[in-house]
Amino acid sequence: MGYAGGFEHAKDSLKNLMESGECVINIVSENYIEAANATSVNAPYGVSEWALTGLTPAPCKDVKASRVKEVRTEASNASPPCANESPGYL
Repeated sequence: MGYAGGFEHAKDSLKNLMESGECVINIVSENYIEAANATSVNAPYGVSEWALTGLTPAPCKDVKASRVKEVRTEASNASPPCANESPGYL
């Protein structure tokens, strides 16, 4: 995973990751690609991109960071990404 701008110009996601050691990676379908792209705006620190995207934050089971509620978390006939992970969060 990479972040544009480096540490000097870090967006909230990178700052939050460095402070908490936690992050969530969402893989969105093509239906939500424009909303996902809206998260790349250069908003001031503390301004949430959630309101700009129309996507919905949802809690995760094991980390404090929110996931995208609209993202499918389980595929038919597929196993969860990790054996210890249960479907419902990414």
